[in-house]
Amino acid sequence: MLASCFNLKEQFYSQTFEFRHIYNYYKELILDNISKLPKEDPFLKDWHGKNKYNRNYYLQPVEVFARCFEIYLSQFNLRNGLLLLNEELKKKAEYTLDPDFITFITPFFQNIMKVLKKEFPVPKNRTYYEPLTNSQTEYFHIPAEDYNATQLSLF
Repeated sequence: MLASCFNLKEQFYSQTFEFRHIYNYYKELILDNISKLPKEDPFLKDWHGKNKYNRNYYLQPVEVFARCFEIYLSQFNLRNGLLLLNEELKKKAEYTLDPDFITFITPFFQNIMKVLKKEFPVPKNRTYYEPLTNSQTEYFHIPAEDYNATQLSLF
């Protein structure tokens, strides 16, 4: 996602000066989370390993940006296949639901959302789908509580 809201057309948000403060705060919290993991935790093997999903991967600015955006969205209790539930986020060392951190990152992501809404307005003829009925889902099971779940639509 290019950082056009900061008039930096050729940079990604994860590379902006504004995001650097978020990155540093995130890194501090996550390193603390990881230092508290038991030595036998399987995540530590990957974190210290030479595979793709090691410390270097998790601390890439683009990856940190993606996780921070998930953390920002966690406060809205959205449910879809792309976002983890808060209960799941709490179990993962690479995420934090620290209230001070969420307060810190919120203005940054609110600004991005404002720009996205301006640059990609919702069309007036947008189609809204009706909730699925049991007869429509007879070939695959969808739990009833998911029929009317709030979904995220960025564009």
